[in-house]
Amino acid sequence: MNETGSTGNETRAIVAILLSLAVFWIWSSWLAPKPPAPTPEPSPEASAEAPEGPLTPPSEGLTEPAVAEPAVAEAPTPVLPEEKGAFQAQGWNGEWTTRGGVIRGLELPDYPSSTEVHTLYGWIWDRIRGRTTEAWHPYEQSAEPARALSAAGAMGLAGGMETGFRDGDYVASETGENQAVFQRVTPVGLRIVKTWNPSTEPYLGRLVVRFENTATSPLTGPLWVGVADHVEGTASRYANVSRPASVVDGSLETEDKIKDILGTPVIRPGPVSWIGSGSRYFLAALIPEDPAWGTLTAYAQSEDHAGVYLVAQDVTLAPGQAREIAFDVYCGPKSHKLLAKIGHDLDRSVQFGWFGFFARILLWLMQAFQTVLKNWGLSIIALTVFVKLAFYPLTQSSMRSSRTMQRIQPLLTAIKEKYKDDRDLQTQETMKLFKEHKVNPLGGCLPMLIQLPVWIALYNVLLYSVDLYHSRFLVWRDLTTSDPYAVLPILVGVLMFLQQKMTPMTGMDPTQAKMMRWMPLIFVFFMFGFPSGLGIYIVVNSVLSILQQWFINRGGRPAPKPA
Repeated sequence: MNETGSTGNETRAIVAILLSLAVFWIWSSWLAPKPPAPTPEPSPEASAEAPEGPLTPPSEGLTEPAVAEPAVAEAPTPVLPEEKGAFQAQGWNGEWTTRGGVIRGLELPDYPSSTEVHTLYGWIWDRIRGRTTEAWHPYEQSAEPARALSAAGAMGLAGGMETGFRDGDYVASETGENQAVFQRVTPVGLRIVKTWNPSTEPYLGRLVVRFENTATSPLTGPLWVGVADHVEGTASRYANVSRPASVVDGSLETEDKIKDILGTPVIRPGPVSWIGSGSRYFLAALIPEDPAWGTLTAYAQSEDHAGVYLVAQDVTLAPGQAREIAFDVYCGPKSHKLLAKIGHDLDRSVQFGWFGFFARILLWLMQAFQTVLKNWGLSIIALTVFVKLAFYPLTQSSMRSSRTMQRIQPLLTAIKEKYKDDRDLQTQETMKLFKEHKVNPLGGCLPMLIQLPVWIALYNVLLYSVDLYHSRFLVWRDLTTSDPYAVLPILVGVLMFLQQKMTPMTGMDPTQAKMMRWMPLIFVFFMFGFPSGLGIYIVVNSVLSILQQWFINRGGRPAPKPA
């Protein structure tokens, strides 16, 4: 092994790690689709009236029918003027409407709307180009609370004995803030009764849908219940947009590509834990009491309106016969702790992505620090110190090994020159030198390999954990958004440059050395699009690493001379 080979494995591994981070950061910050600017919501009536579409494969596990007294055929419910009113539960407010007999506009008063960030450098650029004359404001936020379902959404759509997801006008009875009962009769004589009730538990409620044959002859066809909402933009891991979602057979299914379900239902077989609509931080879901009542069907009525439905196929109701399906209703934040406590696989809606195991550990630690420090920024700093202490022996050994590697470079050069014609002997003498000085040439890579999953896990926690939603620290009003002041990205670059100066790139080939010199600038470029909370973590971690390296360098011994 020659001189370059002795440290080449280490430097190549470092470069590979940095390139992996670069690819990840380039994708997340610049190539991944960004959420579009908000657009006005369509009229609420669009949620109740949807074009017809086919329904396909049958489902299993229908509940036993309830037989009532022989029915008298009833006239279908006519088109009626819309009635609406407030509907409240613990932690959320909504509106009931007879146009579909649904709940819509589900607001969460405990959570403000999303923060819009205006970066200083973006504002300066707009001023130079004459695109704005207004004063710079780093953050902008609406006074309205966050919503789990828009005013154009509809929770509890229902129908039967027909092949389209079309609900109709209902007659309201016993309506109020704490209860709403709706009923209608379809043209074929199917009576649909929906009973809504809130729960005493936060963010929960209950819906019971009853289907009854009021005709004088049997009715055969599908029965269905669903949730639909207004959709816009391009969905991705990094875009905060609403999409139909469900858990089928234990797996989360998110309908990201609306064009795939536009006009053609997509069937997902298996027991259904819940159906609903969710954004990055909030969820509105119906949880069926019987997961086998029907089959999950995803369907888009238009390019900007889509939903998911629980469909029971090929149901036959004799005259006077009725069937019911009951749902628990959840409308609230995607708090992993809260959703795991409620159960029904609701916690699967929180997508921690890569290194999800590490993300849950980091979130648990931050929540523990938060109970004491009462500030998420301080909790991130405490987490940084904790991680640094946990891996202190490893990083200490790695830094000492790197320092020793620098000291023995003259010896490695001498071995290279002495045995330049005998590679095998050169390798033997090099390994002997490493053993004599207790050097692990790959030891410097290990701390970086450990930091990689920590960084990505923390990034996902900041991206998806509602616990840090609108978290403040010093001048940063939301640690889950990028730094509008550009302070943290610049600090990251400066600290990385200092670390490079403290650990000279000896034994590295010119190409690798040139790339390493550019890494601080590349990191600055990436950090502009990353959450402020991640910037705080990297800054504090870099400061601690610099201090640790300084103490090691201060106690270093002079370089040995080659024999």
